[in-house]
Amino acid sequence: MERVRPAAAYQSARQTEQDVEDAEGKLTTALLEIPNLPSDDAPDGDSEEFAVEQRKVGKPPVFAFEPKDQVDLGEAMGILDFGRATKLSGPRFSVLRGAGAALERALSTLFLNLHTQRHGYVEHSVPFLVTRKTMTGTGQLPKFEADLFRTAVADRDLFLIPTAEVPLTNLYADEIIAPGQLPIALTPL
Repeated sequence: MERVRPAAAYQSARQTEQDVEDAEGKLTTALLEIPNLPSDDAPDGDSEEFAVEQRKVGKPPVFAFEPKDQVDLGEAMGILDFGRATKLSGPRFSVLRGAGAALERALSTLFLNLHTQRHGYVEHSVPFLVTRKTMTGTGQLPKFEADLFRTAVADRDLFLIPTAEVPLTNLYADEIIAPGQLPIALTPL
């Protein structure tokens, strides 16, 4: 029987560990790409024609004029400025000014006060940039990586959050929450 030299045995063990790590990485990537399964109650189909109306509340308003699109209306009123937003940041951004900015602030205050004072929500001010692990924890990665804004700081990637759901949900990542502590009501600033 041939004797295995210690260095060769170490090299073989290290290669086996590397093979296991590679396989686990591939499995994790594959699992992250499996979409959520729809409820059995959800109708089959891939377009609006398959949609099933669940309920109607009230009656749709009838106008004696052709309603304007919200973007056109906001620009005509001078409260939205997509041209300057594009100049500052590129497409997919907006600038609110005057009454538009005041309306945004008033609505934010109204809903924050409503939910924190009457419904027991706890207000949080969370980071707008989060780690890859945080984005993966809410299903943003790897699926939406090409659509996300990313930056790097030292040796880590940080992603601009698409919604406050990402950091709020991850406040409790890797924790076990006792049933008596649920539900947890959080709201972003």
